[in-house]
Amino acid sequence: MVEFFSGPASNAVGVRITGRVSHDDYRQLDGRIRHLVELWNRVGVLIVKVDDRRTSIAARWVAFRLRARWGLHIPRIAVVLAPQREDKVRRDRSRSGMFARYFPENQLDAAWNWVLNR
Repeated sequence: MVEFFSGPASNAVGVRITGRVSHDDYRQLDGRIRHLVELWNRVGVLIVKVDDRRTSIAARWVAFRLRARWGLHIPRIAVVLAPQREDKVRRDRSRSGMFARYFPENQLDAAWNWVLNR
């Protein structure tokens, strides 16, 4: 399931992922991104996920699909993980440039700042 929340800038979108991401969920997200791209050309995306295995796979899948479809328009995607997954944050920092950069849950503001290139 995908829920949207607003960020500190109008050219960014926050997405909370819980459980599986259906095709309709992704279509809804894609529509939101398309709208923002039409308005701003470059869009920041922040994905917050609830910590379970399905959600982890869903968050990676969403980041990958967004990067593949909108790569030129989405320069940065941040994924915020629950505190118990900080080992994953450290491990994935070495691959940050691939699809997304990972942040621990207590660094939500830092993730937004990174997405917005502040």
